[in-house]
Amino acid sequence: MASTIGALCAGLCRGSPLRHPGLVGPRGFPCGLGDETAYIGSREPLPEAPDKWLSKLAKSYGPVMRTLWLMHEPPTGTPLTVRHGPLSGNPAWNEALARFSPLLTISGHDHQSPISNRRWYCKVGQTMCVNLGQSLDGPLHYGLVEAEFADDTPCLPTRMRVRAYPSGESLDVVGKGE
Repeated sequence: MASTIGALCAGLCRGSPLRHPGLVGPRGFPCGLGDETAYIGSREPLPEAPDKWLSKLAKSYGPVMRTLWLMHEPPTGTPLTVRHGPLSGNPAWNEALARFSPLLTISGHDHQSPISNRRWYCKVGQTMCVNLGQSLDGPLHYGLVEAEFADDTPCLPTRMRVRAYPSGESLDVVGKGE
């Protein structure tokens, strides 16, 4: 079964599972900067320690929750974010990536570093991390995640690719492209 998942982060509910045939994964990771109550609606805020709520999702959904994580901030210490300051990423995500090894994370937060470093993706442990960045005076930067699953039951993808726009570059996360 083939499917395409548009990776749009606006309006996501923090920590709730993303449900799609063949896919279940966490989405809408909280940001370490500022109050996000406007984005959680009537839900209880997540505990500050991601290990608490990620462990619960892993127990409920198993390995399939490792497919795709949408995070506001990238992990620290990567070319996708600055080294120091409020845009330096979130160290809690580094710990979560080391423990749960998602296949792919997509984040934003720091819009300039991916452009100035000319790197829109990097690997952290076993996880491919993506931040497409955004220039103030250029066209919109966005990505499209294409994934293929063996069947309609929740499972890890047999193939997954990210296409970056406007550059047209692509990145195979799982499997090889055509």
